Amino acid sequence: MIAKPAVSIALVSLVLVGCSSYSARELPALDRVRFSSRAEREGIGVSAEAYTDLERQQTYLDADLGSIGAIPMLVLVENTGKQSRKLSWGKIRLHTPNSKFEELAGGDVAFRLDTSPGSHSSLDAALIGRIARALVGLSQARSKPKRQQARADDYKRKALPRGVINPGETRYGFVYFLLPDKTATFTDASLLLSLTDKSGENAVEVAVPIKVPHFPSFSARNS
Repeated sequence: MIAKPAVSIALVSLVLVGCSSYSARELPALDRVRFSSRAEREGIGVSAEAYTDLERQQTYLDADLGSIGAIPMLVLVENTGKQSRKLSWGKIRLHTPNSKFEELAGGDVAFRLDTSPGSHSSLDAALIGRIARALVGLSQARSKPKRQQARADDYKRKALPRGVINPGETRYGFVYFLLPDKTATFTDASLLLSLTDKSGENAVEVAVPIKVPHFPSFSARNS
């Protein structure tokens, strides 16, 4: 009679360890990416691809970002001019039909993802009730910060690098946007990048038109 609960507890613990971990993913290989949008101005070329489909989000970011209303966008910035340009975090925006939203740090998106409710209730009931619930609570409390940090570190690692882009250099990575609740579905948007000279003056803004069939299709947030 004692062996069965002990086995169940061990099983719960093993399952929770598996559920609480985060596996880092690599950026899509640049030579295989087909950017759907590109714009160029004064020697600065910007290519962008909105990763709004679930399959690519799970492949490269290990998450359904639509569940929290987040949009990951893969961006390539090329300096083909003769002057160095500086790219700052606060100079990247998404212009939608209704408003403009600042780009969010990867850690913020990761925090939103890993603070959403878990799905352990059926596991609790199926195995050993109150003991399992206690184990779940303890495991979540201990593992969530580690999972959040691992995801945040990975998202920041894959984020579009900011800083000075010298002539002939490129920058490549994700930017992450978060839309307000109840955002209506739309098909057109613009990615805006404003690059200055090294002193922070003489800004050049590049606007990249973004088109996808349903942008975004966050049914969970719009219901």
